[in-house]
Amino acid sequence: MYLCNDTFRLPPDELVAAMRDAGAKEEDYPRPYDSVGCCELGSGHGERHAEYKFACGTEPELWVEWDDDGNIEFVRLTPCGQSDETLPPGQQQACTLPTDHGCGHSWEAVDLPHR
Repeated sequence: MYLCNDTFRLPPDELVAAMRDAGAKEEDYPRPYDSVGCCELGSGHGERHAEYKFACGTEPELWVEWDDDGNIEFVRLTPCGQSDETLPPGQQQACTLPTDHGCGHSWEAVDLPHR
């Protein structure tokens, strides 16, 4: 699977507010010039792009979703967690994308991650 890697400039104030509401502390906040979203879903995933932003304990993770029209939404999602059962148990990695993400699991990415 190749990653979408579509980028979008996120409003820094909205990003910090969403992270604060999700339990982030000030040291977790991105720098104002680091507020670009980069889609982590597989190429051809559908209409909405998505990027992981923050997790606090066992709560659902904070993700940002956006579309090509510039509409953004901060959402709380549960990770997929499915693992590659073709590998031995000690080598399996859980999928870090949200449940119902479509277009392949995170361990299937063949291009370099954007982070």
